[in-house]
Amino acid sequence: MSLSRKLTYLLAAVAGLAFNPLALTAAHADTTDLQCSNTNLPYKLFVDINMNAKTVTYWMGTDTRNQATTTPATITDNQVTWAQNMGNGVSRFTLDRGTGILNIIDQQGNPGSWSCAKTSKVF
Repeated sequence: MSLSRKLTYLLAAVAGLAFNPLALTAAHADTTDLQCSNTNLPYKLFVDINMNAKTVTYWMGTDTRNQATTTPATITDNQVTWAQNMGNGVSRFTLDRGTGILNIIDQQGNPGSWSCAKTSKVF
């Protein structure tokens, strides 16, 4: 592969990360850690996305990391989706990878929206 082709690929990758701050690629990180806020709630939601295992681990700021729930996720270029049985129904989660918005439909069908940003790992 020529040097100019390698530089083209490198520039394309850097440009992609610059335009998409939540870009998650297995080549750069196994896990991406997010902190999410909802202006109507006083606590945070923490989300760890494991690209290799295709799982999501999440917990509310009122809980600790060892109380987190890990569930399988579907990860595409545009979004990360997962569902969790809460005992009295299923909650559905959709993270838009371009905007960082996490939409949740809870087990009663009520929608909620969280704004997420990368953070350092929270223990």
